Amino acid sequence: MKNPFRKPTTIFRKSEGRREGIHWLPGPEVEQTILAHVQPLNARELTEVRVEKGGRLLKGFVKIYTENKLISSEPSEREGEGVQPDIIIHNGERYVIVGEGVYNGFGASPVTHNKYIAALEIQHAEDSENA
Repeated sequence: MKNPFRKPTTIFRKSEGRREGIHWLPGPEVEQTILAHVQPLNARELTEVRVEKGGRLLKGFVKIYTENKLISSEPSEREGEGVQPDIIIHNGERYVIVGEGVYNGFGASPVTHNKYIAALEIQHAEDSENA
């Protein structure tokens, strides 16, 4: 079923990174286009968001509805070690996927979709301490 609210949206997915000695080398980003509906979080959702994610300062949260499966920063056994979260482009800004959930219809609606929370990544916390 085609959803009229979903628009072509760019995401970047990093291929699997690797460890070389003590250094982590992230994989290159691959650009993809998906159909998604992106909107800001409402007040209730904002109170439920956990802001600490891997030492990063996050703000500017949005929610994404799509039939596509995206990769979030939440730990997941299915993706394995070295897999980085997807980045979504919204209003010219890069947002990292930080949370996810699957929704199977609402009431009489047969729509099945994935809902994700993404945050505008400002900078690493350690970088702000050195500034």
